[in-house]
Amino acid sequence: GPGDDPFPYNEVRLRRFTPLLEAFGADRLMFGTDFPFVLDEKGSYAGTVELVRSWLSRASERDAVMGGTAEKLFGPWGACSSTV
Repeated sequence: GPGDDPFPYNEVRLRRFTPLLEAFGADRLMFGTDFPFVLDEKGSYAGTVELVRSWLSRASERDAVMGGTAEKLFGPWGACSSTV
């Protein structure tokens, strides 16, 4: 269950994150949390962000996973669509 791999989520890194990164690349992955519940975890939100950033050795991968992929998909943060 969810509590079986507490922070720093070593099993998530080994069994999920790394295989997905290798299979699909950073340009097809994006960071997300179960906010606000992540605030109750040992690392809290900031610790989780830094942890996932540490899993990515290249700056280009960090940029993609930590926001670039989402921006490509959804547009720049704060941008509004005028089609409403």
